[in-house]
Amino acid sequence: MSESTMQPWLREILRCPACRSELRDEQGAITGLFGISRDITVRKRMEQALRESESRYRMVARATRDVLWDWNLTRGEVRWSTSLGEVFGEVPERGQASVSWWKERIHPEDRERELHAIPQAMEGTSDSWTNEYRFRRADGAYAFVLERGYIGRDLSGRPERLIGTMMDVSERKRLEEEKAQETRLIERFMGIVGHDLGSPLAAIRISSQTLQLAANLTPGQRASLGRIEDSTRRVSHLMRQLLDGVRARGGGIPVQPAPTDLAQVCLRVLDEF
Repeated sequence: MSESTMQPWLREILRCPACRSELRDEQGAITGLFGISRDITVRKRMEQALRESESRYRMVARATRDVLWDWNLTRGEVRWSTSLGEVFGEVPERGQASVSWWKERIHPEDRERELHAIPQAMEGTSDSWTNEYRFRRADGAYAFVLERGYIGRDLSGRPERLIGTMMDVSERKRLEEEKAQETRLIERFMGIVGHDLGSPLAAIRISSQTLQLAANLTPGQRASLGRIEDSTRRVSHLMRQLLDGVRARGGGIPVQPAPTDLAQVCLRVLDEF
């Protein structure tokens, strides 16, 4: 009979280990038996719950590419998920995955900030923290890491366990840097274009204003000069808008939508023809 097919009361009995012995007389003959049994049902249930928790932890570790780590502050032990090798190309030997092993692989420029962030979170009232730093891969290159951590405290509020994840965000950082470089390049281009076009446009606008002061102009000539002045003003405004759009795309300035009279815009465009 297997344990799974037993009645619940019988399984509970079998979970009560017993110490048994015989009673013998002076000639060595057995005259009786005695034993002591102890109910370990609660312990067995706790062990089962622990096994289920460990199983869930392993499943989560396999389901994500994030590196999971568990730091027992009491024993000074750190456990890493198996994705450590997949993400960073290195799996420390058993007994070598210490806190020192982790510290050594943080970029020197980020190490002090990262090592200060965790104690600061532990001393505060928050139970979590988030930080970014560079972590050395097995090939010597550094990966940008987004770290999220949780602090487990005892009943008195003292930290006793840290659990965290390390997400490789190197690709996101690369795309952000490419976008920033593109924005800087466009800004320089727009600055050059704006300067090169600004001077001729200003000259045209001033000349148009000067010509409009002549007394012998026909109504048609005066209207044409007015359109020239208005066009140069709108081109200058368009150049400023394009430059502002580039800066806004890169997060340099906030975008503030405003109402626009489309009918007036269309009339100004038609007036050009």
